[in-house]
Order: sequence, then C-alpha cells, then structure tokens
Amino acid sequence: MDESRFPTVTDDSTSSLRTLRDLFEELVDVPPETREARLAALDLSVSSRAELAAMLAAHQRVSPLWQTNAEDVIHRLREDEFERGQSLVGTRLGSFRLAALIGQGGSSVVFRATREVGDGAQTVALKLLRTGLYAPDQQRSFRREQGILAQLTHANIAHLIEGGVSEAGIPYIAMELVDGVPITVAANARALSLQQRLVWFSTLCRTIEAAHAALIVHRDLKPSNLFITHEGGLKVLDFGIARVLGDDAVAGVTRTQSIALTPEYAAPEQFSSTQITTAVDIFSLGVVLGELLTGKRLGAAASASGAIKTPDEYAVRLPNGLPARSTLARQLEGDLDAILATALAHEPSMRYRNAGALADDIDRYLAGKPVRAHPPSRWYRLRKFIVRHRATVMATGVLLAGILISLALAVWKSVEANHAAQLAGEQATRAESMRRFMFDAFAEAEPATPRKGPPTIFDIVDRAIAKAKTDFSIDPHARLELLARLAEVIGAQGDLTRSASLLADAHAQVLRTFGEADPLAFEIGGLIEANDFQRGNYAAARVRIDALLARVPASSVALRCKLFRDSAGVAARTRDFARALTDIHVALALSEQSGDTELRRASLSDLAAVLLNSGDVPASIEPLKQVLAMNRARFGEESIQVAYILSGLSRAYRRMGDLDSAEEDARAVLAIDRKIYPGDHPILGNHLNALGITLVEKRKLREAHEVLLEAERIYRATLKAGHPDLRFAIQPLAAVEIRMEDYELALPRLREALDIGIATFGEHGFESSADRADYGYALAMTGRRAAGIQELERGITDLQTFEPSDPDMYGRALEKRIRVALLSADPAGAAQRIDRLADIADEVIEQAAYWRGRVDCLRGEIFLALGKPRDASLSLQKAADILGSMKGADPILWVEQPLLMAASAFALGDDAEARSWAAQGRARLARLAFPPQRLTQLEASLPR
Repeated sequence: MDESRFPTVTDDSTSSLRTLRDLFEELVDVPPETREARLAALDLSVSSRAELAAMLAAHQRVSPLWQTNAEDVIHRLREDEFERGQSLVGTRLGSFRLAALIGQGGSSVVFRATREVGDGAQTVALKLLRTGLYAPDQQRSFRREQGILAQLTHANIAHLIEGGVSEAGIPYIAMELVDGVPITVAANARALSLQQRLVWFSTLCRTIEAAHAALIVHRDLKPSNLFITHEGGLKVLDFGIARVLGDDAVAGVTRTQSIALTPEYAAPEQFSSTQITTAVDIFSLGVVLGELLTGKRLGAAASASGAIKTPDEYAVRLPNGLPARSTLARQLEGDLDAILATALAHEPSMRYRNAGALADDIDRYLAGKPVRAHPPSRWYRLRKFIVRHRATVMATGVLLAGILISLALAVWKSVEANHAAQLAGEQATRAESMRRFMFDAFAEAEPATPRKGPPTIFDIVDRAIAKAKTDFSIDPHARLELLARLAEVIGAQGDLTRSASLLADAHAQVLRTFGEADPLAFEIGGLIEANDFQRGNYAAARVRIDALLARVPASSVALRCKLFRDSAGVAARTRDFARALTDIHVALALSEQSGDTELRRASLSDLAAVLLNSGDVPASIEPLKQVLAMNRARFGEESIQVAYILSGLSRAYRRMGDLDSAEEDARAVLAIDRKIYPGDHPILGNHLNALGITLVEKRKLREAHEVLLEAERIYRATLKAGHPDLRFAIQPLAAVEIRMEDYELALPRLREALDIGIATFGEHGFESSADRADYGYALAMTGRRAAGIQELERGITDLQTFEPSDPDMYGRALEKRIRVALLSADPAGAAQRIDRLADIADEVIEQAAYWRGRVDCLRGEIFLALGKPRDASLSLQKAADILGSMKGADPILWVEQPLLMAASAFALGDDAEARSWAAQGRARLARLAFPPQRLTQLEASLPR
C-alpha cells in the first residue's frame, strides 16, 4: 500500500498526530453495526472522513479475481501449479511486473518485481499472500507483518516500500530487495577468521536489539533470513511470523495450531504454549553463532569446543577460514563456550536478558575483556587484563618503581643538602631507610620473583601504600609525602575516588602530626583541590582553594601563584569568566614578582586557556605566541612544550574559522610527538584528537574518522578501562560517526562515554547530562525511539537546571530532541520546543548568528510539517538573510535552506520559484561530503 496515500491527520481537539492508515487498522475489524458510530465520533475533516470511509468500503468488497492479469492466473491455477509459482512470472500486479520467483513458503510467495518510477525502474521483493481474501487469519497475519515492517527503520533490516491489497483483493507487501547470501555462506565464501565472524555476529545482535526495543520478536532467525550483501552489509529479512510483544494478550488472538517456524533454530518454548518473549530470538542467535563458528547447529546448552572435538565429528569439515580443529577448539574453550551456553540455555530466564547483552559479551571477548557469561573470579579478570596490557603492565610497573625510587633518592639528597651538620647523620639514616623501603615495596616487579603473572601498576602501588601505612621506621614527614604522591599515581590511573580518600587520610595525619601551618599540609591540600577539580566537584574545589588562599603566607609566592591559576581554572569550568580572568591576571602578576620564568610561562599558558574558554579567542593568540617563543628558546623546536602550545594555537585558529592554519599547526604537533614518543602515549592520542576535530570541521569526515580511531586506540592502549580521559577519545569519534549517520557504530561508544561520565561526575553532572543527551539521540536514530527520547529528556532536564548554564550545549541537546520529534512525525512536539531554542540562541553570544539561522531553518521545517508553507517561507527567508551575512556558514544549513524554500514554494503552487530554489539547493548539495539522509530525501521529492 502506498504510504503517500495516508496523509498525516491532526486531531485539533487533542493535538495528537495520527494517519488514516492507523485509523483504518483500528476500524477494519469493528462490526459494521458499530463502525459507523465510531467513524462519526472521530474529529476529522470532511475529506479525510470520506477517504477513510472509502477505504473501509473497499476492504469489504470482494472484487472478481480475474480483473487483472496476475489475479486471473492465481484464480485459475491448480494447487500444484501454484506451488511452483513460476506461472506467475511475467504477469502484473497493479504497477508491478513479476520478474522472477525468488522464494515461497506455506502461505506466501516472493517475487522479484519491477515498476516504473520517474525516469527509471524500481526493483523490489514482492510478497503475495496465497489465500487472498478467503482466510481472515492469514490476512490478519499479513497485515501484522506489514505493520511490523513499517515500524522498523533500522539500516540492517530490509525495509518496507509499500504494502496493501490490490483492487482485485490480493494482499501484497513490497520490500527492499536484498542482493546477497546467507550469513554463513558469506562468511565461508570470504574465508572470514573467528574474530571477523564475531564482528558480523555482534552487528546482527545490535540489529535484533533494535527490533526488540520496538517490542518486536522475529521468532524465525536463521541464516536464510540473515543476508550479507555484496558490499558486506547485514540485512535481516522475513518478519512473516514475527510478533509484537503483548499482542496476543491485548488482541485476544489464539495461537495457531501449526508451527510456522524452523525447528532447527527454534527455542524449546516455541513448541509449547509458553508465552513468547525476546528469549526465543536469543536462543536462535545462539544456534546461528554456533553454526558460524563450527559449521554445526548446536542444541540447548551445547559446547562448541566439545562439538568439534567429538570423535564422530572429525569427518565434518570446518567452515572455510577457521583454523585447524585443535586450534579452534582451544579458542572456543572458556569464554566462547560460556557465551554459547548462556544463549542456548534451555530455560529462557537463564539466557542473556536481551540481544544487546549478548552483543556486549561478544565485544568484550573481542577486546580481551572478561565476559559476563564466564564464572567470575579475581584471577580470571586479572589474567584478561594482563593479556590485554602485557607490555604496558611491565613498562608501567618498572616506570613507577623508577619514579618512586627517584623520589626517595631526591628526599635523601635534599636532607643531605639542607639540614644542619649535627642532624645530617640521623637524616641520612632515615633517607636510607626510605630508599630500602622503596626497593622492598617494588621487589614484586623483579622478574625473578615467583608469581602467576606480571603485576599491574595498581598491584605495585597497593603494595607500596600498604607498607607506607604500617612502616613507621622511615621519616614521618617523608612517609606522608610518599603516601600523597602514591595517591597522585592512583588518580592519574583514573581511580579518582580512591585517590581522594588516600589524600584525605594523608592530609589528616599531617594536620595531627605537624599542624596546619606545615608546608606539606598546604601542598596536600592543593592536591585534594586538584582531585576535586578532576572529578568535576567544582564547588568543593572552590571552597578548598579559597580556604588555602586565606592561610598560605604571602611569602609562599610559588604556591599562591599555583592556587590562583587553579582558581582561574575552576572559575572557567563553572563559567564564571570574570573571576577566571581576574585570578589568572593575579597569578601572572605573582609570577612576574617572583622572577621565576617557569611560573610566568605556566601563567601565560593558563591565561591563554582562560581566554579561549571565555570566548575571547583572538585575545588568546598573543599569550600563546609569547609562550611558544619562550618554549622554543628554552627547549628547542622539537620539544613537547612547543607541541603543547602549537596545539593551543591550533584550537584557537579552529575556533576563529581559520581551519587551514588549525590543520597546519595540528600536523606540526604530531610531527613533534612522533619524534619524542617512539610508541603509544596519551599525549599523542590527545593531539590526534585535535587534528581529527579540525578535519571534522573541514568536512573531511572519512580522514577524520581514521585519525580519531587511531587516537582512541592509543588512549585505550595507555589508559585503564573507565579512565576519565577516555571520554576525550570516545566523544569526538562518536560525533564524527553521527555526522556520517552511522548511529549503530556510534552508540556503544556513547554508552561507554556516558558510563565514564557518571562514574566521574555523577548521574546529574554537567558532562554526564551532555553525554546522556548524545546517547539518547543516537539510540532514537537507531530505531529505539522510546528509549532514546527518555534518555534525551533526562539529559535536557539536567542541562536546563545546571548553574551556571551552558546555552550552547543545552541548545544542541534541545535541537536533537526537535529533530527526533520531526523524525517521529510529531511536528506539534517540535513546535512546542522551538521557541525555547530561539531564546537559547540569543544567549550564545559567540555564535548568535549561527544559532539564529539554525533556529529559523528548523522553524521553517516544522511549519512545512504542520502544513503551513507560507509561514515556513517567511522563516526560511529570515534564515537566508542571516546565512548570507555570515562568514563560513554551516555547510549543512547552506544546503538545507534553499531545499526547504523549494518545498514551501512547491506547496504554495509556485512551481517556477520551487524549481529555482531546488536548483540552487541541488548545486550546493552536490558539493557536500556526507550529506544527511534527510537532505537527500528532501531533494529527491522536489520538482526538476
């Protein structure tokens, strides 16, 4: 049935949006004696009511089956001829010509069919119901399949093109024609490795997760319904026996007595009267996974490794591309056997709770992480960590030992240099005891020490902390300083909560032992403040900084300078830019008073950062250039200090719109990094991120994606899982994937960023709220609309209440919500939010014109969806005036505005105006890399 025949109907009394098709489905099974009353009660226009009545009347008529060529053949065929289906090839059904038989089942046949569309031809898979209008149950099932396909808009699910009943009463569904082969055949033909097969399977699970999120259970997952296209894309087919969860209970449908499923892939409960849940699809996925990995269909709770090691199975040839039988058995043992056993559990409650959880375990296996299906144990998790980070564990352990030994030696030398002669012997003895402590604490890192595996950096630090807490033979001052430094190391590895606890404990001991005026008390207080800042606890950091500034003596110029710099950083993060600028200028004055070049250099660098964050980007250029000259004079051209400042300049140029200079400096930074760091390093990852973001701004999305993937790899190789800094790698990569509209690829990264944000900043922290809005948007765009909207609304609510506000971030989240409303055919909901977005646009001082142009374009799109083309035209003309006055306008808006103008002119009947705007939009669209799908669809709908 042609969806364009069902215009959107607005019920003015309720402001709800429905379609004639929805109303038809509600009324078609209502008894005739009550249908007229129900129809009269609907708040519809005269034309809409007439069209709906005509549709209901047409459904009741039984047209002669010989009115059209295809129906004539169907009517005359004997049953054996119909089974072959070939007799229908060459006939027509409405506008479709049946070109070839491509499949048939118990109640339907599927043809490749074509029809003329514009100047070309459209090829579809056309599914015909055998029994026509003479089997109400089959018709209802057929309509259910059509409704299910209409709900599923996932990129990996063959989508509905059109469906309905022909004039002669033949039910049909026209679907996307998938040119490919079953997933198992494709994997063997391409000789995929075990890991590559698991990547395909993870994508399959994510696709089924999207269907489940729409409350749809497939019930017949098997390789012949899971196609891989020639380009390598996945397509899930045939929702013919799929069911909407709760459908039976609501509609009162009785179960069919026949089993319309494939027994080899069906869950045990599908052969009984047990209520059907998503667990049946989990079981089928387990069977498919077993077949992918072994070539055999495994039974309930079967062992994959056992299946290929069983003597009578030796004659079975393994799938092409997999290793030898003994090697494959070792790879399957353990994690993969556990995953399969969980998916194939006989009891539904023992299986994975959903397809996403199964995909998560596959992804964890591929990443070398512990899988949730495996029985938990400390040794199992430690072994997985060591396998993933073997080189890093050894390197960081030895490096940490060296750092702390150097600290002990430095204390020893400081004691020798600064204490009076009469105390030198005593202090030297204490320093020697501390040095011995260090060697003893890190003896575990020595290769000769028997152990199960190499220690992690946490193992080493834990041993040192435990010893420092109980060994009172060393100098107490040095012992507490050592505990503070060990807490710093813990924080640097991402465990900020534990670091805060250790620092608080060390600080309390210093206060009890030496008093609050001791320099170490101030120093540890500064470390606690820095920890608060890293955790996003800016209020606590502010209180501590102010308290320290009130107590630190004026003679401690260096410490006061650092505190004012930290104060400026907290103020900038809380958007108190007036205080940030005041405090950083005080820090700069203190650095000049001290005569310490290092303090002045650090203060100038922080001044540039504050200016950048406050939006005064041009003013940040001069201090950055000053620091760059100082760094080059002191450290040379190829130093990390020079790279840092070039990175800041690159960011400033990008914010000013000078993308060529930004890219040039970003590449210069990476050239320096690669000479300094022979391997992976977090700083290298950070600077790759900067280049990637610049490339995104230049719309070089494919190159940006490759650069950001490398940045993410380096971050993951050098930081532990869950480290707060991983967000800086994950978010830009997910952002470019969203721009490329690969929402399925971005979704797990956004979920990980959200989890890290919650762990670091709390459920309602600013960063967590922004992450939640991004995650909700991607979730909605992958077809999980209800869940996505819920997450989006939570993020927006938190961002709205955050003080001080960030209008740009809040505006971006609200714009995503409006975009989802439009995608959900809810222009009224979008209209309710557009005025708030307009208010926010006025608050974004730095990008006011950009936001006003964006709001006017959105408003025009909403008016079009509401059927108000004249209002749309006025808004879009305002957008054109704003965009025309902007330097470097957003390329998406630059294309969108004329296309929407063309649509509004076309709706107003001004064909010449419409064609003029359409030509302008098409010319701009042709120059746009990775145009959004909504723009290409809009362009295709416009007249030429």
